[in-house]
Amino acid sequence: MNKEKRKEKRKEKEEELVGKLKKREAETAEEEQNEEEENLIPEEGEQDPTKEALKEKEVVNDRLLRLQAEFTNYKRRVEKEKADLYVYGCENLAKDLLPVIDNLERALEAAEDQDTGLYKGVEMVYLQTLEVLKTHGIQPIEAEGVMFDMNKHHAVMTEPCDEDELKETVAQVLQRGYTIEERVLRPAMVKVYK
Repeated sequence: MNKEKRKEKRKEKEEELVGKLKKREAETAEEEQNEEEENLIPEEGEQDPTKEALKEKEVVNDRLLRLQAEFTNYKRRVEKEKADLYVYGCENLAKDLLPVIDNLERALEAAEDQDTGLYKGVEMVYLQTLEVLKTHGIQPIEAEGVMFDMNKHHAVMTEPCDEDELKETVAQVLQRGYTIEERVLRPAMVKVYK
């Protein structure tokens, strides 16, 4: 009988120990679950990690959009500069050639006999130079008889005029002006009716 009692006591103790272990495991699991829930709920003054992540994502996204816009503007600016360089690349050379053209015009105006070979040679060089400039988008400004435009004309003299319709018009071109595409290379030096 002693053996049976001992077995029963051992069994009772084992069951008691198993019960205590199960109870402890349940308590531990409950504590862990409570800790996890506490970690998910931010304490006062502490930020929610998901909100922080969303804010950081917005900041990074904003930076990315700004950088992308900057790069697009940079590409557009470089393309415009490249196109301008192609169109206006010969601007300095043309400015240097304008006094030569002026001298050719003066030579043609000063010639007494237009039938000489010298006159015809100078005229050919003059016309050829104008044609070359024209192929590069450089054209003379038409000024005589048109309304004075301070963007295209440089008034150096005025001439009194009684006719109202002629006032503020160009009376005489003293030096021809030129444009390269839409940009004024040199304004025309003119005398204006007042």
